[in-house]
Amino acid sequence: MKKVIAIVGLGLIGGSLAAALRGFEDYEVVGVARRQETLDYAREHGVCDRGTLDAAQALAEADVTFLSTAPSTVVRYLRDYREVFRPGSLVTDVCGIKTAIMKAAQVLPPQVDFIGCHPMAGTEFSGVEHAFAEMFRDSHFLLVPRDDSRPEHIALLERLAAYIGCKDVCRTTA
Repeated sequence: MKKVIAIVGLGLIGGSLAAALRGFEDYEVVGVARRQETLDYAREHGVCDRGTLDAAQALAEADVTFLSTAPSTVVRYLRDYREVFRPGSLVTDVCGIKTAIMKAAQVLPPQVDFIGCHPMAGTEFSGVEHAFAEMFRDSHFLLVPRDDSRPEHIALLERLAAYIGCKDVCRTTA
């Protein structure tokens, strides 16, 4: 059975991440969106393996969850879905700000691992219709582990960063 990477938010970054991660190891990439139109576009253009409007279901089955939304929405997801994330799973984000996100992640139960991330890429456009798998080529991938981050999850994120084309992984603090 395939493992699952859930990507919450299929805008420019989330959509590009989903497209770049297709075929990664033995993972299925599941896109989570708020609008059916976004999922329809993602399906028609091969952005993810499958999509859903049901965030709770996707988070409950995910081995890895990327929160690819605005920082305030990431904070809300961490709070509102803290009991839904699959025990043993890795939760991460793609936000450029880290202090507020890392603080918000403290609400997660100890069996859910959170590691902050930020792939240093983007364009002046937004939306899934501008997503492209090559977005992260030659970019830096910032990794912000916590003191209790699991080594296997850090290693997974390092492999993932290499797979999407990042030139390096820079470990840092918030």
